[in-house]
Amino acid sequence: MLAVVFALALGGVLVRTVVMRDQRSPLVYRPLLIRTLDHPLIVLGGQPQSRFDPPRAGERAGIPAAAVFQAWLRLTRHSYDRVIPSSTPIPATLARWSRPGRAPVGSPGRLVWLFQLTSVPCLEAGFVPPGQPARPPDRDASNEYWRFDARSGAAVGEGLITRAGEVVLRPV
Repeated sequence: MLAVVFALALGGVLVRTVVMRDQRSPLVYRPLLIRTLDHPLIVLGGQPQSRFDPPRAGERAGIPAAAVFQAWLRLTRHSYDRVIPSSTPIPATLARWSRPGRAPVGSPGRLVWLFQLTSVPCLEAGFVPPGQPARPPDRDASNEYWRFDARSGAAVGEGLITRAGEVVLRPV
């Protein structure tokens, strides 16, 4: 009798795991392209101007990019469910992020993972007049840039969302 109960419980866990796996965001299945920044970049249009520099010689992240990404996906569950499945890698770049002046977010020279999510659904489908049916979300029109502390994995500041194809980072 105990064996039957155990088998049923184990079977339930396996079924739940398979069902949960199928409900995950398509971003889970995209590979990460992990690299280290090799030249300085500046973020266009931001005030104060954000800058990314290569890490100092021998400097390493305290937490792997894949672990940071998985934790972020768990926190944003269901936010990216409408992403079109793709095999395009997601760039994860180790860099030093800084903002000159007394910006309230971040600290000068903070080592971060910069994730660039391309072709994800825009958060807003656009203005819809009252009484009109809501348009479906624009599934392939936004790029998002997120920064996470490379030592702790905590989010650093707010992400940047742009229209797909818009140039955001420029070499210094």
